Amino acid sequence: MTSSLRLIAAITIIAGCGDSTANTGASEGTSSTGESTSSTGDTTPTTTMTAECGPGEIQCVGETEIAVCGDDGQFGPPTACPAAGVCVDGVGCAGCTPGAVRCDGDALQQCSDANEWEVVQTCSAAQGLACDDAAMACTGVCAPDSLPMTASGCEFYAVTTVNVYDPAGRFAVVIENPGDSDASVTITRNEDFTPLVETVLAGTAQAIELPFVGGLSDAIVGKLVYDGAYHIESDRPVRVVQYNTFNVTASTDSSLLWPRHTWGSDYFVASYPSTAINTTFNRGWWAAVAGTDETTLEATSLPGTKSKAGPGIGVDGSGKAPLDGGDVLEILSGDPGDITGTRLVGDRPIQVLGGHQCSFVPVGVGYCDHLEDAMLPISQLGTEYVVAAPLTADPPTTRRAQIVRVIATEADTTLTYDPPLPGAPTAIAGPGEFVELEPSPENFVLVSDKPVLVAQYMAGAQFDDSETDPSMLVTLPVARWHTSHYVHALPEWLPPDIDILAPTGATVTLDGMAVTDFEDVGNSPYRIAHVRLQDDPGLVAIESDKPIAVNVYATADLSSSTSYWHSAGGSLAR
Repeated sequence: MTSSLRLIAAITIIAGCGDSTANTGASEGTSSTGESTSSTGDTTPTTTMTAECGPGEIQCVGETEIAVCGDDGQFGPPTACPAAGVCVDGVGCAGCTPGAVRCDGDALQQCSDANEWEVVQTCSAAQGLACDDAAMACTGVCAPDSLPMTASGCEFYAVTTVNVYDPAGRFAVVIENPGDSDASVTITRNEDFTPLVETVLAGTAQAIELPFVGGLSDAIVGKLVYDGAYHIESDRPVRVVQYNTFNVTASTDSSLLWPRHTWGSDYFVASYPSTAINTTFNRGWWAAVAGTDETTLEATSLPGTKSKAGPGIGVDGSGKAPLDGGDVLEILSGDPGDITGTRLVGDRPIQVLGGHQCSFVPVGVGYCDHLEDAMLPISQLGTEYVVAAPLTADPPTTRRAQIVRVIATEADTTLTYDPPLPGAPTAIAGPGEFVELEPSPENFVLVSDKPVLVAQYMAGAQFDDSETDPSMLVTLPVARWHTSHYVHALPEWLPPDIDILAPTGATVTLDGMAVTDFEDVGNSPYRIAHVRLQDDPGLVAIESDKPIAVNVYATADLSSSTSYWHSAGGSLAR
């Protein structure tokens, strides 16, 4: 029986009863269940309990009234709690009952153990979300639980990472909307940035230029920039690729941005060694972005690592730093130094990008170019990778040399290659340690006995007299391939190249046309096809009846050589 019913019964006894029978639990004509009976058969609900109480004792009368025991050991008349207050047993009037959930405007709130309403989630109107009283959740097509674990999402963070200064350079994000409804995209940063709202038409891709963020794009030491990331929200699922830089300049690369609902909390970093140019250094870097306030990030680098110190991070590349939502912590390698293999762990999900300001690849071979890509969390890495070397720019008939780094996540990792790569390392001793394969134009399949992070690097123009300089690609493991991919072209970068990695027997189409020009990879069950888009076809759909991977790159040789390279996405584990 509830406390409120007990209290009502006690008050009834005080007001109108003579002899109390509460100590026996029954009275004449009263059953032990508390139902009073008469000869007419009428029943009246009552409760048999003592009217005695301890002075100051509080009990609830219903949900919104309380009664307080007086010095005479009896409860006084009920009084109402203040507006919006509720009665909690043993507490009295409180703001709410622990565990209760409610909507307050666009805020989904839950009552804490301290009987206070706390915001659990703000239902973003920019993401088309609304707080649903019935579901007690943020609902809409962009609700994180309803989104697939792919590159499509409704919330992203773009970062203008450190690059060499180019007065003509422009930073931009390209929003791909493969859906059949227009998307409203909102971009914010801090109070000094005027929010942008753009409509991206269904089935199209749209470029949005954004200013470089001081302290990040021009960093010379480690930096923590509050609200340093651009917050991108869409009311429909979209995909986002960032370009640093967007136009054809001397130093460019691109990154597919994974939506926030796919982020992890444990990463390893791929970068490249500091590059000495005359008397200065261009440096490798990593950048971490928080999506939630009060996030703690811990960095653990390999022994002997040299870095530029930043807030919470020492010259050895290790330490802890606090981040709020939208904050960016960017750490640079030392002079010289290499921060590849650094492990970044957040107590809440984070986004991690890695790369280089402007790197020689291989070391000591010109010319330098910007490197960047989004890292995959350890939980999304795999043990089988198909590694496709990029094609030469002119003519696009042969593969050109690339450098590959393989970073271990666990101790005693073994590696095998198909076809065999003479002299290639077959073991990595510890987590975060890595091997670098000799430059080679060979396509191959890498198999490891434990999850690894694989990064591919285009070689510099002086290595093979090609018309391009370095860019970097974080390779998607076979376990994360997907059946649907989308590709866009940039007018200043025509023609873009597409590598399609597929299992033998897969049926693949590009905008409905069959892709048939596949080549085998060693004796493996995988094949690779190359497609060059001569014109700007808009947003291109690449579909398959089996999961595949799609890599996109472009090169330019105007006043100087440059390139970009990124994945078209995949299907991550939930």
